Amino acid sequence: MVTKVLQFVGLALVCGAAAHAATIGYASNGSSLFQIDASNAGILDTETLSTGGLLSMALKSTGELWGVFTVGGNTRIGTIDPSNGSVSLLPGLAVTLSDSSPIAATGMAFDDTDTLFVMDASAIYALELNLGGTTTQYVAGGGTGLTFGPDSFAWWANGTVLNEADLAATGSTGSTGSTGSTGSTGSTGSSGSTGSSGDTGSGFTGSESIFGSVAGHIAIDSLLSLYTSSGTIFGVEALASGETDLVSFDGSTFNPNPSIQVIGTLPGGTNSVVITTQSFAPEPGALWLFGAGIAGLVVYRKLRPRHKAS
Repeated sequence: MVTKVLQFVGLALVCGAAAHAATIGYASNGSSLFQIDASNAGILDTETLSTGGLLSMALKSTGELWGVFTVGGNTRIGTIDPSNGSVSLLPGLAVTLSDSSPIAATGMAFDDTDTLFVMDASAIYALELNLGGTTTQYVAGGGTGLTFGPDSFAWWANGTVLNEADLAATGSTGSTGSTGSTGSTGSTGSSGSTGSSGDTGSGFTGSESIFGSVAGHIAIDSLLSLYTSSGTIFGVEALASGETDLVSFDGSTFNPNPSIQVIGTLPGGTNSVVITTQSFAPEPGALWLFGAGIAGLVVYRKLRPRHKAS
């Protein structure tokens, strides 16, 4: 009898833990890293980042957590150890534009091939990590919250507008540079000036408003971060009141008006979030304590002296 009860208790504990398993995510306000329960935005752990100025985060397919930071006026890329907040900046790598000015990054994401892309308010750039941070502009018109959707296209927000672009597309043809002027007549005519370079085309697909469709909210104020996890797009919603929420919407197809679900409130100032494939069982100690109590009660009832009726 005791064995059967203990087996039942063990099975109940395992099933209870599985039923309550939740997915882990990481959020940041630039100086701290929060481990969160992705089902309710609850804080599981908080670590102080060894390097502050975190602007955005991304997960590589290997599970490594990466971040883009502003350090001493430069934009730097590094990896983050979630267990203690330790940041390892890639040596000598400053993310700059063609004129050597730093990119004021507002988003970052890895595509399906683990190519790293960063974004600012003006454009999306592919980052060549093995070439000292060389950037290639792909799409004009940036914003916040860069991610790659299940369709492998780049998705990003610009306030209340959701954008999508196929970065692998050829895009429209750049404009033709102007013709150089003819040299003046004389013993030796002066050289004609060189025509200006044509603009780079982009594979821009389109943009759609994502106003409204949020329970208890008049409209999305601004999406600061986007992250794709198993067909669901998670994001950080910033309200005019200063509140920041963890939100999600279906990302199986590019929807011009997705139904935004508010999951829970994040710490103030949160500007980035990623969702991992890891899961956890909340409050395992409480489950074990409950099971141990039941087992102890059964054993006690089995072993206690029995009094014969007189």
